[in-house]
This record gives sequence, structure tokens and C-alpha cells, in this order.
Amino acid sequence: AMVGANRRGRRLRRGELGAALRLGAPTIPHSIGILLLQMGDRIVIEGVEGLGSVGRYQVAYLVGSVGILAVQAFSAAWGPMIFGATDRERWPSLAATTATAYRLVALIVAGIGVAAPLALRVAAPGSYDTAALVPVVILVAPSALAYVLFQSSATVLFHHRRTGMLG
Repeated sequence: AMVGANRRGRRLRRGELGAALRLGAPTIPHSIGILLLQMGDRIVIEGVEGLGSVGRYQVAYLVGSVGILAVQAFSAAWGPMIFGATDRERWPSLAATTATAYRLVALIVAGIGVAAPLALRVAAPGSYDTAALVPVVILVAPSALAYVLFQSSATVLFHHRRTGMLG
């Protein structure tokens, strides 16, 4: 029995919606958890240093997070390639793209570290003590390397339909 039409006009077969929800639903608490983790440091900073410090931290955090943005772009590009590969090609392809992403992101992280003082002067208002924000950028930037591993691992979980682990 058909349930509804997808974008291409093909009607969903009974069970397809349920399968999609079983695969995708665990990503909701996972995403909420990430959001709460991202907010946690800002709440602590506000309690200890005040709201103005949260604004300064946020600017430094965003500058340091440029590498994570690059990883997200890589993942969007390599995802269809990995999922569209044959079973024999899929895992070597994932290993190769992950290794390439690590090398490229390592260069981006190094560039962020070198460019942090200038990037902060451009991104932050003149009233911010941008020199004091450089260590925040340098601490945040390497997290992009861990994000490469996360994206690669998430690809495996989605392929094997084991997204419950994310929840």
C-alpha cells in the first residue's frame, strides 16, 4: 500500500516511512545533546565572567570553528560518493577521503592558528581585547580534526543503519 508521494512523485511504500524514522529519529536527541554541550561553556562563562565575556568568547569560538565548517562541507561532498559506491569500493573510498580530509583540515587548523590575531581583529569589534581571544581560537581549532573522525564514523553508522548509537 502506498502512503504518500515523495519529491519525485513516487509514492512511498508502507514501511518506508517507518524505516526512515527509525534511521533518522536517533539523530534528534544526538543533535540536541550537541547543542546543549555547545551552550554549556557559554552558560559557565556568563556565570563566572558575565555576558560581555560570552560575546567575546563567541567571536573567538566562531573563528576557531572554521575548520569544522570545512569538515561539514567535505562530508556533504563525500557522503553521496561513499553511499553510492559499490560494497567493494565503499570502505577504501571512505578511508581515502577521511585521510585526505585529515590532511586538509590539519592545514586549515594551522592556518587558523597563524591567522587568528588578524581574523579576530576583522571579526570582533574594536572594543574587544582580541589578543586575549587568540588562545580560545587556538584551543577550538583542533576540534575540527576530531570532527573528521566523527563524520567518518557517522557515515559507517548510517550505512549499517545503526544510528541508535547516536541517540
